[in-house]
Amino acid sequence: MVGRAAPDHRVRSVYGLGELSGGRRDRVFGGVQRQIQVTDPDQLGDRTAGCRATLLLVPSRRCSGMSIELDADTAKYFLDDLTLDGIINAGRETPAKLDRDMLRRDLLDCYAQYCRASAGRPGIIKRQIDRLNSIQKHARWLVELLKADDADLKIIRGEWPLNPDHPAHLLPQVTFLLELIDKMRGAKEKPGDIAESIQARLGMSGSPLQWLINVLLRGVYEKHFGAKAGISRNADGTPSGPYFHFVRQVLVALKSKCADETIASYLEKPEK
Repeated sequence: MVGRAAPDHRVRSVYGLGELSGGRRDRVFGGVQRQIQVTDPDQLGDRTAGCRATLLLVPSRRCSGMSIELDADTAKYFLDDLTLDGIINAGRETPAKLDRDMLRRDLLDCYAQYCRASAGRPGIIKRQIDRLNSIQKHARWLVELLKADDADLKIIRGEWPLNPDHPAHLLPQVTFLLELIDKMRGAKEKPGDIAESIQARLGMSGSPLQWLINVLLRGVYEKHFGAKAGISRNADGTPSGPYFHFVRQVLVALKSKCADETIASYLEKPEK
């Protein structure tokens, strides 16, 4: 949901994931494609891949009321009115003057920060680094083979088509790829150190889901609904309260499977 954390340029592989304004655009909330599914909230693992390629456009901030760089129509594409109504009504107490467009943007901004936090886990970063190292290894081998071919019969260079779709020969492109990877300092650092740096830049503690519930969505709720975010219990012990239902509906809209007691445990013992 909210915002672009200042990118850690040591790991462009983690953050170079796409923008709202370009390429394939999939709805985030209750939409065309499942974006994230959390079966074990504190062990997101491979499922954080669902966060990719959507909401990494907006500047760094928490859900503090700053408008994000989305026009109303684009924001509505990612979070439609029907889904937004479900989130608003879940809180049970709708303020008389509710800025729906700002709420929509703040929710999207929260989702973007949550995706950044999820993608910044050591296991995911290690997978990215391992993949880059493998690409680099095979690219070096390919460069040597292409150079040998150029020094001999130039078969590849002779058959390689040069046209608007293929404006350059293969060798300089693969060479450029090697130079690009060489400049990625993050590929030479420890995944744990990079993850800590990302968390520090985001100002987060606890798991990404816990941060989403206790910090990001809390800020949005208190800003737009003018009420303290908290939790209560029904007579039968089940969790309840306006903010609890608000959070649960947001997670439902995200297709995120999270048990009510997990949400309750985060709200009753917030991370400091």
